[in-house]
Amino acid sequence: EGIEKLGYKKNFTIYSGQDQLGMIKQLIVRKGGKDLNLEANQVISLISNNKNAGRAADDQADDLVAEIARAYNNELRTQNAVDFDDLLLLAEKLLREHADVREKIRQVYTHVTVDEFQDTNGLQMQLLQQLVGAPYNVCVVGDDDQSIYGWRGADVTNILQFERFFPNPQVILL
Repeated sequence: EGIEKLGYKKNFTIYSGQDQLGMIKQLIVRKGGKDLNLEANQVISLISNNKNAGRAADDQADDLVAEIARAYNNELRTQNAVDFDDLLLLAEKLLREHADVREKIRQVYTHVTVDEFQDTNGLQMQLLQQLVGAPYNVCVVGDDDQSIYGWRGADVTNILQFERFFPNPQVILL
């Protein structure tokens, strides 16, 4: 609820991996990247990494990739569509920028549980902080020795420094 506050219509579409791949392949051809053997999956990965790090998708070292990322986001917007990374990015932005929506969500979801917390990334932590307000009814489960998704942006410090984000937690070690 509330996505229209970010300029989307309520009946938005979620692009699957195949949808993304098709669009990126078209954009690579349109922007001249085919001659450079630019791989669509690599471009998708670069865009996804930026989105999950909370950076603009077009904040890329390579100018062509930046141009494709810009075109990709513009095309998604034109089609009233988002990708899976946008679901996190836009949800966090909506809750951060619109206190009325944030408070409504917090009233509905008074307790939040997160499993495999050691594998959350910075954007997921920011979303959790927007979802959970005082009195911080949040329960996380995780093992800092089993963080395996660093290559995908997971930040084990989310669990190691949990009390920095949510004061005075009760820690139960098993």
